[in-house]
Formats: sequence, C-alpha cells, structure tokens
Amino acid sequence: MGCYLAIGLKIKTAIGKKEVSKHLDEMPLDEFFKEIEKEYHLEDIYVRQETEDYYVYSLDEKLLDKEFIPFLEKFYQLRYQDGDNYDTPKVLEELNSIPDTSSRLALLSKKSFQTYQMGSDNDYYRVKGSWNNYLPIYNTYAILSLDGKIIMECYNGVFNFLRRCIIAQMPEFKLSKALSIWIDG
Repeated sequence: MGCYLAIGLKIKTAIGKKEVSKHLDEMPLDEFFKEIEKEYHLEDIYVRQETEDYYVYSLDEKLLDKEFIPFLEKFYQLRYQDGDNYDTPKVLEELNSIPDTSSRLALLSKKSFQTYQMGSDNDYYRVKGSWNNYLPIYNTYAILSLDGKIIMECYNGVFNFLRRCIIAQMPEFKLSKALSIWIDG
C-alpha cells in the first residue's frame, strides 16, 4: 500500500490523560490546553470534553449543523474543478438525505466514498519544545480528497487546487500566477 496526500476536516483530537499527567510537573494543565489548542488549531470551533482516559476536542456540532453541507459543496467545487468530480455528487446526495450531523459523520466510517471517508493520524507534541518530552496526539478526520503519488503527477488535480489556493491568498502579486507545484526527484 502506498502513501496518499489527504485533505480533510479534523473532526476530533484526543490526548491521553495518563500521558498528560507525566508532564504536569513541567507545565500546568491549563497551560497544556492553551499550548495544544494553539498548536493544533483547536481554539474556537472545537468543544473540549473529558472521558475516563482522554481529553477530547470535537468539532462543535452546532457549527457542523449549520455549515457542513454548504462547506462540502464549496470545497468539492473548488477542489474538483479539473473535470473529474469523482464521487462528490453521490456524497452530497447521500448527506442531504441524512437529517442529522451525527449520522452524517457516522457515514465516514463506512468508507463508501473516495471523497468522504474516515481517516486518522498521530502526532507528537513536544512539551516545552523538547525532543525528549513528547505527548501523543490522536486525530480523526473526514477525508475529502485522497490522492496517490501517481494520480497527483498524472492529472495534477490536487496540485492545481493547491496552486489556486496560494494564488487566492496573494492576489496583490501577478507573479503568484507563475507558481507551479510538483513532486521533484
């Protein structure tokens, strides 16, 4: 199995309480939360809850209720401008037929669609910037774009999407239109 470039919404981040407790002599819990929220962009659209074993940050369900479908419609339109929209029409049709956000998110785990499936990764937060003291961070995503190296190089869809995003961030520079993105080597 190869590696893929995935683009998705971070649905949840979990941090083990046991792992955090090992570092409380280096940093108070409130400071941990502030640092992790800043580092992993969890500040204002995530809700932090505690389970028995984890501190869990989840996307605010009220925000998802309001913005999820319109966001996906716009994202898919921007991402898949180059002709092949993969299975995005079917994804949107299916999600529009589901009345509530939690059921829409449950559909991710079925992995029925290329452009709407569950993904995860782990990261390691370096406590106080130290390579010797780290804290595992567990992330869960709604994958909205998934491209392997060969597909990226042959069709350039994801590269064109990233190029358009960069150009949109730099409208004052005509030179931004000269940017190219590729895999070198």
